[in-house]
Amino acid sequence: MTVNVDLPDHIRARCTELGHGVLYAVKTLARQLSDNPRLGERASRLGLYTATIDSDTFDACPPLIVRYAYGPPLLDVDRIEIRDIEATGPLPDCVPAGSHGWL
Repeated sequence: MTVNVDLPDHIRARCTELGHGVLYAVKTLARQLSDNPRLGERASRLGLYTATIDSDTFDACPPLIVRYAYGPPLLDVDRIEIRDIEATGPLPDCVPAGSHGWL
């Protein structure tokens, strides 16, 4: 069963804050979650999960913790929603997306 994964606007904005490689890493995780919704570790009985993204896997991306909701009681059976992203290590030394790097 493939499920729909929602990346709300505030999550996309958070990805941009954390660096230009973060959105790509989170979208890659979202594709994996659509095929395997329980890929992360269960965080509570309410259908909340936590997944990690290793900084060695993606260039220009810090290590991340991604929290998401899957299915009932919070969502429909075939839905996942990324709820929070937290950097757990240093941010990469790079120019943020949308910036020209000018001072």
